[in-house]
Amino acid sequence: MAPALATYEPRDPSSTILYKVVAEHLETFLASFEADPDAKGLPAYVEREFYDYLQCGILAHGFLRLGCDTCHKEMLLAFSCKRRGFCPSCAGRRMAQMAAHLVECVIPWVPTRQWVVSVPIPLRYWTAPSQELTAQVHTIIRTTIAQYYVNQAVKRGVERQQVQPGSVTFIQRFGGALNLNVHFHCVFLEGVYLDRTEAGLKPRFVKGEPPSDADIAEVVQTISRRVIRKLRHLGYLEAGSDPAVATGYDPLMVDEPALARTLAASVTQRIACGERAGQQVRRIGAGFGSEGERPTLTGPRCASVHGFSLHANTHVSDCVEMYQNGQGENVAFFWHQICYGSRLWNSQPITIT
Repeated sequence: MAPALATYEPRDPSSTILYKVVAEHLETFLASFEADPDAKGLPAYVEREFYDYLQCGILAHGFLRLGCDTCHKEMLLAFSCKRRGFCPSCAGRRMAQMAAHLVECVIPWVPTRQWVVSVPIPLRYWTAPSQELTAQVHTIIRTTIAQYYVNQAVKRGVERQQVQPGSVTFIQRFGGALNLNVHFHCVFLEGVYLDRTEAGLKPRFVKGEPPSDADIAEVVQTISRRVIRKLRHLGYLEAGSDPAVATGYDPLMVDEPALARTLAASVTQRIACGERAGQQVRRIGAGFGSEGERPTLTGPRCASVHGFSLHANTHVSDCVEMYQNGQGENVAFFWHQICYGSRLWNSQPITIT
């Protein structure tokens, strides 16, 4: 019996729960800001994200008519919104494209490890509207983890000037409850490359050892110390205070008060609008802890301190062997999962080093 041929099934976004919720409540949501004399309304790009999503995949808003010259079969293909907000279809397409590109063209066939860095609740709110602050925090995270791999190679007798770590970072902007939760997925090569250009040779990969729980605790402690120092320098935290105390510096509240209130509600998992505005969804923690706080191990290769947490227990051991054994799809699936986090509410590019 011949296998069944794959056929294209057009999606119907209007039947999904997400589409129904947005379509039913969007106008009421936007009207609540217009009725507030102290609010200027949401930025135009936020409203555009909602309205374009409601048109994505709907034939009434435009389509292509495709036909086959051989069998003369025709089909209609609805236009997509191509937005980077919360459209599952457009996000899924970008996820698959980016994962395929990384697996086939970017990531070498060497062991890799995912380092997931979450940050304190106030910092999630501050970084959400600020690409500049997000980039500064990411630089600290990336260089600190890279320094761990470089130091590991130096201890094994490799000259520091000749080694180069490698990583790809995806900035995820949501949590498990679709709340605002800016955090960082950093996929690092489990080792470093040795530069042998002067000898006329190609770079050679030097495999590193898996980090211990003590290593994870030390790295997250360094990240927290450096980020807090940066926040004090930028005016977000009071200088010399212990524990770290926010100064009240909030440029978003000055420029976009309506957006600031919705982000603040989301990051703290509170209701933003309506009769229950301000009520807590569930109990959560907050703050940067005290100066003398020591890292707490919360699981294998997982530690937290000052409101920061670091998880580095996800590891692809040997990509070359997996591909040789016909398990390449497992590597691709791993990268699909990583890429997915960068697609929703993320207008910032990924970083490859």
